[in-house]
Order: sequence, then C-alpha cells, then structure tokens
Amino acid sequence: QRRVREAVVSTQSTGEIGPHPDADSLYVEQIDVGEDAPRTVISGLRHFVPEDQLRDALVAVVCNLKPANMRGIKSQGMLLCASDKDHKTVEVLRIPKGSKPGERITGESFSEAPDAQLNPKK
Repeated sequence: QRRVREAVVSTQSTGEIGPHPDADSLYVEQIDVGEDAPRTVISGLRHFVPEDQLRDALVAVVCNLKPANMRGIKSQGMLLCASDKDHKTVEVLRIPKGSKPGERITGESFSEAPDAQLNPKK
C-alpha cells in the first residue's frame, strides 16, 4: 500500500516576489494556493531563477511542511524544483496551463489523503 506523504498543490504566484531583506540567495514570495490568503514562501532561487520567471507563474508547492523561519520570515511551503547534477542549473517545476490554485497534484495509484503535516515535533 502506498501512502501519500506530501500534499502538493497547483499554485500561482500572486506577482509579489522580491529579495529577502536579510539573505542574498533568498526570495520572499506570496503564492496563491487556493486558501483565503496567499502563503508566504521563502525560496533559495535568487541565484538561479530571475524574478520575472516566477512572477505570476503556475508552480507546484509542498503545502504540508511545518512552517519554518528563514532569516526571520516564516515560510509556509516549498516550491518544487529540479537541478542538474552539479546544481548549476535549477528550474522550477511548472504545472499545466488551466490548473487552478489549490488543485492537488497526485498520481493514479494514490487514493489516501496526505499527512496533515510532515515531520511535526512530537
């Protein structure tokens, strides 16, 4: 039996993205994940992906991670990306056009609900 560990939803950047005030390699992004308000997501993509490629992009975000402070700002998710072996090229995972913020990305063999939160402190 397969168990879904991560809740990944289709999302759209709200266009609000900028450099983290206290970190040269981080962006602070506001991302619509289909909830009442956008989530703040901190990503380490600043040296790899230009802002204009993230602004209003359809992306995939892991939403059931425990929120984490990253240089004083709480991140409420993680953008999914891929990189080459040397980690010199990084690309954001794009989702199909027509996807709506909040749609769950899943596979045919997964029928269970994902964990409410990954790695919560016990």
